[in-house]
Amino acid sequence: MEMLMCVFFSAELLVRLLTCPSKRSFIRDVHNIIDIFILSVQWLRTILDRIVTEDAENFTYAKSYILVVFYCLLSFRVLRVFHLAKRLSTLRIMYLSTKESSKELFLLVVTLGAGVLLFGTALFLVEAMSLSETNHLVFTNIPSAMWWAVITLTTVGYGDYVPEHAAGYLIGSMCAIAGLLLVAMPIAIVASNFSSFHDNMTSRDQSIRRGLLMAKIKHLRTEKARRTTMAARKSKDGSSAKVPGDLRQGGSGKEGERGDGEERGG
Repeated sequence: MEMLMCVFFSAELLVRLLTCPSKRSFIRDVHNIIDIFILSVQWLRTILDRIVTEDAENFTYAKSYILVVFYCLLSFRVLRVFHLAKRLSTLRIMYLSTKESSKELFLLVVTLGAGVLLFGTALFLVEAMSLSETNHLVFTNIPSAMWWAVITLTTVGYGDYVPEHAAGYLIGSMCAIAGLLLVAMPIAIVASNFSSFHDNMTSRDQSIRRGLLMAKIKHLRTEKARRTTMAARKSKDGSSAKVPGDLRQGGSGKEGERGDGEERGG
């Protein structure tokens, strides 16, 4: 299956290259550069796998290290998902809203970092000072307490680390409430930007569809008017072609009558 997908994406890249009107623009595009890099790594990894399979006795640690590096580079295959951004308007809206809310997201990261450092250190000190009561220390160092603060501030709550004393419960409650406030305020701004971009994108799509529909209706009306005009011209040409014949017949009759009159007069 992996080989089949490799062949499919290679053929797809080749077809896009052959049908692209500007080869220079195709090579300079970031998505195409990523595709070329991933396909090169995948084909090299496939060749190395075949070499390792056929020559397993002479397989060394250096070769295994190179193979592991290629496997790690293949993790960049997930970047192909960005091709969907060209076709899905929702991904473009998410990108634009994230870009517009960069300051708010940076503020969120800074405040969460400060909260993690503050509550993690406070919880570690409180639990360490209460060690004489139970002789059991849950948080053996500050990083483990900071991990607990991250999980609590983001309202995830794994439960792998929990405080065991009253002072720790108090700090945990304060940390949870602060997490709700810290996360809610910037996220509301991001959601507002997303909503505005979504409304603008929707209205733009509707205007484009309306314009296409009006252009189609105008084209149909123009085509109908053209056909009506052509039909009217054909009928007019047919009637004008019949009238001279009648006139010619009428003229010949009058000339005959004149000739008969002249003969009688003579």
